[in-house]
Amino acid sequence: MKTLLIIEDDQSYSKVLATSLARKGFRIIVHNSGSQALDFIEQGNPTDLVILDLKLPDMDGLSLMEQIKKRLDVPVVINSGYSQYKSDFISWLADAYIDKSADLEELNLIINKLLIG
Repeated sequence: MKTLLIIEDDQSYSKVLATSLARKGFRIIVHNSGSQALDFIEQGNPTDLVILDLKLPDMDGLSLMEQIKKRLDVPVVINSGYSQYKSDFISWLADAYIDKSADLEELNLIINKLLIG
């Protein structure tokens, strides 16, 4: 079973993501802050893909993505409501960048592409 790490400060949205993705057979871990997510990663917990929001309460999502990429060799999907970050060079480190939406079809397609090929 593949493990997805969701880093999202909006608890309602993270529940929607977690519920939908768990139904697809993924193990879901949710952290609502960057520091919690980094602690989880540094403890060596298995992670196959990261879904990352960019506006977090304790750190900038792009900085967090850089730290994740240094520690893990896994795909990172930016899932943000702030499309202006798409032009930031650091965001190009992400394996995918999608606009946050209640329609999770695009996210599901990207996850399948990145994990299955």
